[in-house]
Amino acid sequence: TLVTREVVDGIPESLPDGSGQSDAIDLGSTEQIEVIRGPSSSLYGNASGGVINITSERGPATPFVESRLSVGDYDFNQVQLKAGGDTGRINYLLNVSKLQFDGYRAHSKTENTLLNARITYAVDDESELGIVLNATDQPVAEDPGGINLAQAQADPASARQRDVDFDSGETLEQQRFGLTYRKSFGERHEIRLRNHYVWRDFANRLPFTGGGSTQFERFYVGGGASYAYNGELLGQPNSLIVGLDTSSSVL
Repeated sequence: TLVTREVVDGIPESLPDGSGQSDAIDLGSTEQIEVIRGPSSSLYGNASGGVINITSERGPATPFVESRLSVGDYDFNQVQLKAGGDTGRINYLLNVSKLQFDGYRAHSKTENTLLNARITYAVDDESELGIVLNATDQPVAEDPGGINLAQAQADPASARQRDVDFDSGETLEQQRFGLTYRKSFGERHEIRLRNHYVWRDFANRLPFTGGGSTQFERFYVGGGASYAYNGELLGQPNSLIVGLDTSSSVL
């Protein structure tokens, strides 16, 4: 099975086994999303199927604080608070958002609170230290299940009765902390180092006959290093990148 790897601000969002979810990705503070397909994505680790590389916003030269309220049908509401700035050496951005949504279909309610913070410190003109902090609390994510054609035609907003009876859905609490370091040696050489820690508490209620559930608490640790040389080969711009990447479950 080809695996797609998710990376946020240089820190893997995907778990060591290659699985991953987008629940903890904060699109409210995302500046750029890069999608790489195929073996070229191996530059980002064990991602033979591709990589989704997400970069958060950087704080602007003028510090700011802003809030946003979004509302919509089916009791959709999202509150967002964002602040950021740049002191010359320290660049920072903090975003907090809370989402509540009853959903179009029955038994599809969702609640999610996200925190995303990115701080970079310019050690000197050629090196930078970064801190990445992300947390998500998703106490409710109901699953309406799949319905057949007859039920969809009669009531497209309905849920599969089995999913309602067993209250199928999932809950998630996750905290992710990462450190990154980049240093350039002139215009041609650069090294990058990183390590990260993830605490994940996940539970999933399944609509099995007689009941069923999946639940686990995990602590993941990982790190990586890379060296890049930017020069010319046969008169054409060329880059050589070598590195290593490791990640494992401690608990």
